[in-house]
Amino acid sequence: MISKIIFLILAIFLAILQTTVFPVNLLLVSIVILAFVWQDEIPPFAFFSGLLFDLIRGAPLGISSALFLITAGCTIFVKKAFFFRHRDHLIITSRK
Repeated sequence: MISKIIFLILAIFLAILQTTVFPVNLLLVSIVILAFVWQDEIPPFAFFSGLLFDLIRGAPLGISSALFLITAGCTIFVKKAFFFRHRDHLIITSRK
């Protein structure tokens, strides 16, 4: 619960920072990084951070949300497909 509140504050900070100072999409970078950590919890965050970013930027609502959701889904797919494909082969059993 505390991590979600901290991440909400981080999303607000990144959205404001991105619209005023940086031309780089900081929210998108944070969503890709967090998709590796929070697989199941990232889609709601991606959706609401996209809405927040569109509200602050003054863009049509939902454009950034769709982009962030697609990016989070692709990141989760890549993580599941490539990084943990051979997880069963890494288990070392002791022989007696």
